[in-house]
Amino acid sequence: MNYARWLPVHIRDMLSLQVSHPDVHEQFVKGNFTASKTNRSFSCIAIDQAHEQLNAVIKGDGGAIGLTQSDAALCRWTVTGPVIVRLLEQFESSFLADSDETQHHEQSISFQNHFKGDVSRMLEVFAVEIPFSITSGNDLVILCVNSIADKAVAQTIRAASDTGNKQFEAFLKERLSTTATVSVLSPLPRNKLPLCLFKSQGNKGSKSALKASELKSDCQLFSRLYIACQTRRDGNLDDFFCYENQAYPPSLSQSGSLFAGTKSDLLQCLPIDTSNDATDMACTATILDGAVIVQMLKPDNALTFSDYRAKVFVPYLMSVLSRVKRVDVV
Repeated sequence: MNYARWLPVHIRDMLSLQVSHPDVHEQFVKGNFTASKTNRSFSCIAIDQAHEQLNAVIKGDGGAIGLTQSDAALCRWTVTGPVIVRLLEQFESSFLADSDETQHHEQSISFQNHFKGDVSRMLEVFAVEIPFSITSGNDLVILCVNSIADKAVAQTIRAASDTGNKQFEAFLKERLSTTATVSVLSPLPRNKLPLCLFKSQGNKGSKSALKASELKSDCQLFSRLYIACQTRRDGNLDDFFCYENQAYPPSLSQSGSLFAGTKSDLLQCLPIDTSNDATDMACTATILDGAVIVQMLKPDNALTFSDYRAKVFVPYLMSVLSRVKRVDVV
């Protein structure tokens, strides 16, 4: 939503840059909107990206916390930050040899050969079947699986450019023009466009109806495959059931969505031995969950981690160890 709101503002600022800031526009026309950190050609980066990399040098591993909350700290960062970075780079450059290499890494023969091969293979795929082919009408062919996408998805992809242009023009007219009637900070409606390539976005129906449909489909599929397996001389039922026969495993998903449940459901799969009472059995070892113990034991008067370990954590472990021969903390 942030990008959808402020990207049109940025585009409008750039379109009116020649009128609002002619000196900045002149520098942009000359190409002075990037920075180069090496002698290599075609390796420039955006100026804001270069600033972020310089900030990373002075931040180090610990980062810079609370700068925007203190005017004095932010002022010191703004004034001294670039100077400290320059001193660090000068110090490091005295130990590192400057590279005279001016060729971009993608200008090598091996890289160009690989790139040419990738383009050739892509063109071969398009020669056989293009995403929107003339023979298939309005159908969108998914090249990676060679299947046809849902018609609603195909229509969305076809009209994506026109939809975006219309929404951009409406945004400018309603929020940024001289006759604007809506605030730029007003909520934006979400585009509920069908984009899933592999299944329809229509009404899915009830769970029972979907389950019945899946069972009928499975029954028909297994019937055909079982007959085909019997008619072949080398047919093997063990090999027949070794492979997936659906787009998603039924044991993990329901109608293509992952099963939702709780970890406690796994307890039903564990056998329970009721022949002996656990209290009558001699326990020689105890396994404790360290994270649970920390949440369970209150720090009381402990002010530091060392105090908590000495006054709370270790005494609890010793009390458990007094009843068994071994304690493992995970």
